[in-house]
Amino acid sequence: MTLEQLGILTGIGSAILTGLYFIYKGYRDKRNKIREKITGQWGNEGDIVWSEHETHFVELVLTIDKEDGEITGTIKSKHTQEDITSPYCSVHGKLRFRSGELKILHVRHGELLPYGTVRIKFKRKILYWNLKNGVGDFFPKTTKLHRQNTPSFP
Repeated sequence: MTLEQLGILTGIGSAILTGLYFIYKGYRDKRNKIREKITGQWGNEGDIVWSEHETHFVELVLTIDKEDGEITGTIKSKHTQEDITSPYCSVHGKLRFRSGELKILHVRHGELLPYGTVRIKFKRKILYWNLKNGVGDFFPKTTKLHRQNTPSFP
């Protein structure tokens, strides 16, 4: 291999690595903006279009770590027809770009009680909720959550 060929290979390799760096940097910036948008309080009470179809009103507060996408937060749910209200539960999970899986847990008398697993997906300004498994009396199967500024119910 001549010195000229080595120079060409070095130039091509550095151009490819520089391009990959900028692609990753753009992805990382967009990912962090999405994580910022999802962090906050979400709820489905007050939706004038979809509220007649709701089975539960949900209040979800999420915090997402910008570095690793770890989700932590709290959730409370209230059945629309019956007088069933879930206790304040903890949620934790992992966000992968726009979607993630949350585990709903409650600690009672020092015992960790699993209440279910939820799949969330962020599209535009809506957080879509899909209950994979869990207690159907406390949480809806599917719903759309919107950003809330104040708590929906005590």
